[in-house]
Amino acid sequence: MKQQQIPIHANKVLAVLLAVVCIILALPALAASGIIDQRETFATQGIELIDLSAASTPVHVTLADAGTSAAFHLQGDAPKKIWLETDLTGGVLTVREEREAVVTFAQEHMALDVTLPADYSRGLTIRTASGDITVDAITLSRLTLDSTSGAIRLAPVLCGQVALTSTSGALDAQGITADALTIESTSGDVRVGGLSAQDVSLRCTSAQADLTFAAFGSARLNVVSTSGRIKLTLPAEAGFRFDITRTSALIHSDFDAIALFGQEPDTLRGQVGDGSGVVSIASTSGDIEILHQ
Repeated sequence: MKQQQIPIHANKVLAVLLAVVCIILALPALAASGIIDQRETFATQGIELIDLSAASTPVHVTLADAGTSAAFHLQGDAPKKIWLETDLTGGVLTVREEREAVVTFAQEHMALDVTLPADYSRGLTIRTASGDITVDAITLSRLTLDSTSGAIRLAPVLCGQVALTSTSGALDAQGITADALTIESTSGDVRVGGLSAQDVSLRCTSAQADLTFAAFGSARLNVVSTSGRIKLTLPAEAGFRFDITRTSALIHSDFDAIALFGQEPDTLRGQVGDGSGVVSIASTSGDIEILHQ
C-alpha cells in the first residue's frame, strides 16, 4: 500500500504557524526591561517583628545614622513587574516581594535595601529563594535568616537568638554574639568567626563547617554532621567536657585530652581543663578538627 505524503505547501504552512506560535510565546521574554523603584517607610514604634520575604532579589540590611523609621527600597530593572506588598498587623510588619506571573528568559538586576533605625532592637526575619542575604552590624533580640540557594553574610551582630538556615548557599558570618545560635545547612559551607554564644547548635549535611570561638566559657556546643568536615577553633584556655561519636571519620585535636585517644575508639568522652563548657559532636563520614588559638 502506498503511503500518503503531505504536500510540500502544507509543510510550509505548518512551519509558518509554528514560527508564529513561538514568537508569541517568546514575546514576554523579549520584552524590554522596566525600571523599578519603590520605597516604603514605617515608624518602628510598636513593631515587635519585621518579617521580610523575597525570591531572587538580594537583600541588604544596614543601620541608619539617624531616625526612627524602617525603610525598604526595591530598585533595579526587570522584564516583569516586581513590587513590595506590606502589612502591619498586631505588631508584625510583613514585607513581601511579589512578581508578575510571566515566563521570561531575560536577566533582571534587582536589589532590596533595608535600613533600620539604630533604636530598633526587636525581631527580624528574612527569607529568600535564591537571593543573597547580607546583614551589616546590628543589635536585635531575634534574628532569623533563611535562604534556599542564596548566600548568607553577617557582619558583627549582637542578638539574643540567632537562627541561620541554608539549603545550598554558603553561610559566612564574622562576629556573632548571642545567647543562642542555631545553624542548619544542607550543602552550603558554613564559616563563622569571632563567635561568642551560650548555646550553639550546628546541623550539617554534605557541608563543610568552620567555627571559631572568640570566647567559650560555659558555652554548650552541639554538632551533628553527615558527609562534611567539621573544624572547631577554641580559645587555648577553654575548659569543657566532650562527648564525640564518629563513624568513618578521623579526628585531630590540639587539646591533649582529646588527642590521647588516637584514631581507634568511635566514642570519645572526657574533660579539658575545668570542664565548664560542653562540646558534643556526632559525625558520619566527615573528619573532625578541634584546635586551639
